[in-house]
Amino acid sequence: MARLLQIHNTVLEEGLTQKVSLGLFRSDYMIDSLTDGTIKQVEFNTIACGSAAASYVLEKWHRNVVTLLGFPDRTKNMPLSDALHGYANAILTAHEHYIKESGSKTAAILIVIEDRTLNIGDQRLVEFEILKLAPSVRTIRKSITNISNTMRLDERRRLYINDFEIGVVYYRAGYSPDFYHSEVEWNVRLQLERSLAIKCPSIQYQLAGSKKIQQQLALSGVVERFLSEPEEVEAVRQVFTGLYSLDMVN
Repeated sequence: MARLLQIHNTVLEEGLTQKVSLGLFRSDYMIDSLTDGTIKQVEFNTIACGSAAASYVLEKWHRNVVTLLGFPDRTKNMPLSDALHGYANAILTAHEHYIKESGSKTAAILIVIEDRTLNIGDQRLVEFEILKLAPSVRTIRKSITNISNTMRLDERRRLYINDFEIGVVYYRAGYSPDFYHSEVEWNVRLQLERSLAIKCPSIQYQLAGSKKIQQQLALSGVVERFLSEPEEVEAVRQVFTGLYSLDMVN
């Protein structure tokens, strides 16, 4: 986290080249079955949020199962999942904004992936949905390490991978120190943040979603800095669960 914060401070001191950020978030909840059975927020993800495509497929699977069990009439009570379409549409909206602001005509979308991709099904469905909605928009998949061999910034800090200008950087990796094997990968992250491309998420969005920040938000008096109405503060606190640092002492 210290290195991410260092990159964040560097780009702030230099002045943000791109002031627009794209946020694709996932808020995770569990039922507190040991006490009153209320729903508690256990995690808020701001980077590499998976399951948008999986939930879309899962909804159809549930409908098929209910129908095969002989209750097709009950499928009308099942909620629809448009997460996959929403994800792809949001990325394309950011891409359109970049095209409008930069004047580029052929900017691509860079999908930052793991060295060895395990969640490829979820990732590919988002990519295919982008292709379905905008067939002319190119997507490029590269790991952070592989980006180092092909990236460059021009005098306007426009990002290029090989000869393709990049309008949006969509992170499906980079959330763990394991992705940064050496100073090469850390420098790639710094150059991506310096670039004119719209990041999903930007470094500040990633930091805001870190467990340490979530832990601080759960402390007494912190929510009150952002919400003034006592009823709103209490409603937000009702969904918080205990968040504890490993370095806390009794």
